[in-house]
Amino acid sequence: MRYPLPILAFIFFLSAGPAEAAHRSMALIIGNNRPVDEGLDPLKFADDDAFRYERFFHFVADEVTLLARSDTDSAALYANVAAEAPTRDNVIASMDEVAARAVEAAGRGDSVTVYFVFTGHGNYDAEGRGYLHLEDGKLTTRDLFYHLIRHSADFRLVLLVDACNAGFLVKSRGETEERRPAGTTGLELERFTNVALVLSSSSSGEVREWGRYLSGIFSHQVRSALTGAADVNTDGKITFPELAAFVDAANQGVSNPSLRLTPYIRPPLADPGMPVVDFARTRFPRFVRMQFDTPARVTVLDSDLVRYADFHLRAGYAVNVGLPGSREFLVSVNDRIEYRLPADVVGTVDLSVLDGQASTPLASRGVDEYYVRHLFSQAYGPDVAAEYLSTRYGPALAFTRTIVRPWYENGWAWAATGTGIALLGVGAALEGLAVSESDAAGNTPWGDEKAAYNDRVARYNALGVASLVVGGGALAAGTALFLFDRPTEQVPVVPNLGPDFSFLPLPGGAAVEGRF
Repeated sequence: MRYPLPILAFIFFLSAGPAEAAHRSMALIIGNNRPVDEGLDPLKFADDDAFRYERFFHFVADEVTLLARSDTDSAALYANVAAEAPTRDNVIASMDEVAARAVEAAGRGDSVTVYFVFTGHGNYDAEGRGYLHLEDGKLTTRDLFYHLIRHSADFRLVLLVDACNAGFLVKSRGETEERRPAGTTGLELERFTNVALVLSSSSSGEVREWGRYLSGIFSHQVRSALTGAADVNTDGKITFPELAAFVDAANQGVSNPSLRLTPYIRPPLADPGMPVVDFARTRFPRFVRMQFDTPARVTVLDSDLVRYADFHLRAGYAVNVGLPGSREFLVSVNDRIEYRLPADVVGTVDLSVLDGQASTPLASRGVDEYYVRHLFSQAYGPDVAAEYLSTRYGPALAFTRTIVRPWYENGWAWAATGTGIALLGVGAALEGLAVSESDAAGNTPWGDEKAAYNDRVARYNALGVASLVVGGGALAAGTALFLFDRPTEQVPVVPNLGPDFSFLPLPGGAAVEGRF
């Protein structure tokens, strides 16, 4: 049967259905070694971390903006990577540009994710307000909110901050008792439900770097997780709980509190199932699959012998690790066997089909030796992730949210208004009695009665005026409270983490049960 052209067009329209929204991602990466506060030593590897984040997000995000200045040691390693200086003007301009492009893409119907990555120093001022150190100034909490966070209603924003005192972004968690409070603020991050947090510290912890990694320890662990090693349920996505469980397992053997990280990792409250990385949307040209019959400590190095990832795998736990292209990689297992992955390999390669050769472990001393023994000492796998999520992740994730109640729930305003109305009524009644007593005084011919009436008139007038004045003030105060003093309530919140996780009630908090 032949159909007229309009009917064919209509049939095609119905069969095509609605167009699926495109996914778009952007990364703004900032690294700065130099502190702006006196008394702080420069960092050694914040610039390296920024360049290595750029290398990773080159295969994850559609757009990458890098602001970092390489020092002498790292200049040769990243000579071909374009970057601008991490100055305040450059950072502010870049945040504005990224936010504008993200809002524009969201306006076209795209699903947009923005990654803001910072490595460097962070601190609080005398009033308890947090800021990050840039090359020539400070990036304050207000800067972040005004130039980036306030636009996040149109896109999802991941704040990945590896800095001293990174916990200033979550002041509502109440972990800054040693700091002078900054007072009531409208910049509560919980109001922005599209914002996710990956913070190296939940309070006033210090940045920890390690020369063996040429990196901040937290940043190296995060990148190791995001390469694919944290994918416990093997669905090709790294979620925020999986990232948190991996980082916790990596640090579980570090019992020294001065050396142990206290990260804070939370998904966006409006989209708790959002993956940090979805490998179906990345552009990694190759993956290496690893699975071992016994627990295995694995280090992946690039052709410059720069560590790409570290992890400790449970026996039988398989991972697919995404690798950048155009370079050879070396996979070291238990510091005893090395596998070389040539630069021209594309697709997924199983490590077991490669020929291994003996490697020589390196000796170390002091803090270096401590980290060698304790970092990644806990083998990672589904049982380790489940134990962490079920016992410690839920309570650590909880925060308090300030809720503004309706005006009519202002108890103090109702009390003041009720008191004012009552006193005005009493005052009016007393004035009425004074008038009545005054009339009686005018009608009596007896002097002693007139004097008694007049005494009562004076007493009623004094009490009535006082009641009217106080009642009027109370009524005015109640009205002012209704108009200007909105009642608030601090509500404890444990975020929903999506369909793969459920919360179990515990005394003093909640635990997370993952389905792997």
